[in-house]
Amino acid sequence: MKSKKTLFPIGVAFTSLIGVLYATASVILFKNLHQAEERHTRQAVEGVLSAFTQSKKDLSIHIDDWASWNDTYNFVLDRNQDYIDSNLYPAGLLALKLNLVLYVQPSGKIVYGTGFDLNAQKYKSISPALKPHLVPQSPLVRHKTIESGTVGIVNLPEGLILVGAQPILSSEDKGPIRGSLIFGRYLNAGTIATLSKSTRLPLSVRAIDRADLPTDFQAMRNLLSPTNKILVRPIDKNTIAGYALLPDIYGKPAAILRVAIAREIYHQGRTSWYYLTILLAIVAIIFATIIFQLIEKLVASERKWQESEEYRHLVAKASQSIFLVNASTKQIIEANATFENFLGYHSGQLLQLTLFDLVAENQAVVERFILALQVERYFTGEQQYRRQDGILVDVEINANLITRNGKDVFCIIVHDITKRKQIEQQLQHEAFHDSLTGLANRALFMMRLEQALRLQQQQADYSFAVLFLDLDRFKAINDSLGHMLGDRLLIGIAQRLRAQIRTGDTLARLGGDEFAMVLENCSDPTEMIKRIQLALKLPFRLDGNEIFATTSIGAIANTREYRQPEDLLRDADTAMYRAKAGGKARYEVFDTSMRDRVVALFQLETDLRRAIDNQELHLHYQPIVSLVNQKIVGFEALVRWQHPQRGAISPAEFIPIAEETGLIVPIGWWVLQQACLQMQLWQAQFAMNVPFKISVNFSAPQFTQPQVGKQIIQILQATGLDAKSLQLELTESVLMEHPEAIAALMEELNALGVSLALDDFGTGYSSLSYLQRFPINILKLDRSFVCRIGKCYQSWEIVRATIMLARALDMEVVAEGIETLEQLARLRGLKCKFGQGYYFSQPVDSTAAGELLAQQFDRLVEVVSRK
Repeated sequence: MKSKKTLFPIGVAFTSLIGVLYATASVILFKNLHQAEERHTRQAVEGVLSAFTQSKKDLSIHIDDWASWNDTYNFVLDRNQDYIDSNLYPAGLLALKLNLVLYVQPSGKIVYGTGFDLNAQKYKSISPALKPHLVPQSPLVRHKTIESGTVGIVNLPEGLILVGAQPILSSEDKGPIRGSLIFGRYLNAGTIATLSKSTRLPLSVRAIDRADLPTDFQAMRNLLSPTNKILVRPIDKNTIAGYALLPDIYGKPAAILRVAIAREIYHQGRTSWYYLTILLAIVAIIFATIIFQLIEKLVASERKWQESEEYRHLVAKASQSIFLVNASTKQIIEANATFENFLGYHSGQLLQLTLFDLVAENQAVVERFILALQVERYFTGEQQYRRQDGILVDVEINANLITRNGKDVFCIIVHDITKRKQIEQQLQHEAFHDSLTGLANRALFMMRLEQALRLQQQQADYSFAVLFLDLDRFKAINDSLGHMLGDRLLIGIAQRLRAQIRTGDTLARLGGDEFAMVLENCSDPTEMIKRIQLALKLPFRLDGNEIFATTSIGAIANTREYRQPEDLLRDADTAMYRAKAGGKARYEVFDTSMRDRVVALFQLETDLRRAIDNQELHLHYQPIVSLVNQKIVGFEALVRWQHPQRGAISPAEFIPIAEETGLIVPIGWWVLQQACLQMQLWQAQFAMNVPFKISVNFSAPQFTQPQVGKQIIQILQATGLDAKSLQLELTESVLMEHPEAIAALMEELNALGVSLALDDFGTGYSSLSYLQRFPINILKLDRSFVCRIGKCYQSWEIVRATIMLARALDMEVVAEGIETLEQLARLRGLKCKFGQGYYFSQPVDSTAAGELLAQQFDRLVEVVSRK
């Protein structure tokens, strides 16, 4: 009896210890289960967000291809029905998966827009709720630069729609911006199903302001925030969900994304917990039956139970893969049927292997795992196991160091995570590769550049080179053959480029028709460039079309001065543009003088913008003279720039920059207004019986502005100048932009009395067709022909033929660049009526021009008084 009283507190203490251990193990186990489950769910949500971001990038690329297209650029003005019929037909919209297409002016006015039902393949009306998002301040309409654009969600009564907008530019990616091109895709059940299929995860997206939000979405709406971007909550015992906010085009929360995942980790953990409960219950029952026996018999009984067939039966029948390893020899000493089936081994085969045979890692890695397990007595992590057929599988393991039969044994529980790894790898690939060509995208390319820079800093003998490739005339191919064929051409070019690179090199598509390369262990990239040029010499044959593609290449050979990958890409881009400017199908190796030139041009552009505001521009006037009596009959107004630091800057230097940046438009209107005002002042000062005109150069961007005729009339009315005293000089580039619209505008100006002159005649490609098609009054014979009169027979014949042609067409001719008496005499002999050049006067300011008029007026008064 005394013995029983002595053993009783021992039994109570031991039972209490088991209870505490059981409770502690349960808390730790479920805590780890919840953490693993939440981590797995968060990774799934991040993968879906990455796929959603890629969808937005794909939409942005499609918009950019269409927005930087001459046909689109022209359509905003002329609203040509052929453009709609050729590009916005149902099959095309279905291929692009678009529910919305809008062409919007900077004022927010819709030039053209349509909705499209992808299921019915029919056009539909545009949602009226979209109108508040089409105001000038909206991100969809406002574009501060030609590179700006936006992609985001808009919440409409019809549902959530993913919309993107890009500024409408010419095919050379030049302004001015004529408006905004907007594409949209509804995030409906079909779109979400496609995204769910690509990520292999069940998804749902709900608008955040819906009154009928499910209960779990309502709870998340109040909890999600910029600091809590992703939240994970169990829905029920079988499903756990991750939630994330999706922003609208203004950066504000628009919708909630839910990713629902089966709670496999949780259920597998609970199964383990049930087995643990059973084991502890058996231990407690056995202890209760022998509590009145000696402690030594109790320990012996426990050891005997561990070796019993019942213990083996529980492990053998477990649904999880479990195996035991001798801690000393690393030999596998036992494995259940689930583990054998998982790795494809027959009964007993695993017992011939060691842990080193099983884990598909090098020996050093396995030894570090064993050491951590021996020190900490437990280990949780991921490994790769080798199946019996040699296939590698990803597993998550939970390992413990236990004592069995007096020996240390590793008890390892294995969970197959191969599918999860495949999904992660797929999402990772999509995040860093171009969806069209399969090449690395800009993000991965910048990472490889950064790695190359680090290697270069660490290894003195390491070198690399960078190539930036831009296809020549790709926009023209897209415009003539269509975007679908253009995409196939890009795929073909990517395949040929991939065949040229070496192992270790990186080839990427940066976007559009731009490619880039990182050439490992390369100090001279010229050999690779020649291989690329040779590979692209053969034509591409697509749908019966034979297409030749060339590329302009910028290269950086000396990369040791760089520290940032962005600087490398910038300078390679600069070298590429130098190559393209030199005549296409060329390459240039970057040097610092190119960067200096780019910086200088940027500074000149900045100064030019300031010059307009600071009134640094002024006009000079070159007389246009009657060759019969050498009297002034008009002036050509020429803009000049007096820089406060650099002094006079040649128009040949700043006019191209003004045309490229769009500044030529405000400059052109200023020149026209000032010239008209000055001519009106001269006409008021000097009474003239002969027509006296001011000639003003009119640029292509200026002529294609909306309501050009109305603006010219307003300037004439504001300055008080008669329309018959104005002459506009146009070049062939103006006439080539929009021939139909230009012809109508020229007829309108002619009807007002404004004269139209074709400048630099004889230097273009199709001037004779323009003479027939457009209402041109005057031909300005280019100085390149006039200056060679008497020196070159061909030039003389061209001048003679031009004057005869103009006379036959009832046009006047103004010969430019007259510098000698011989040139004047020969032109008189051909009965050319008008001319200008240094022989008469160089361009002078308004004061000097007024003095020339005063002298001529005084002589006229003197002649009249004599009569």
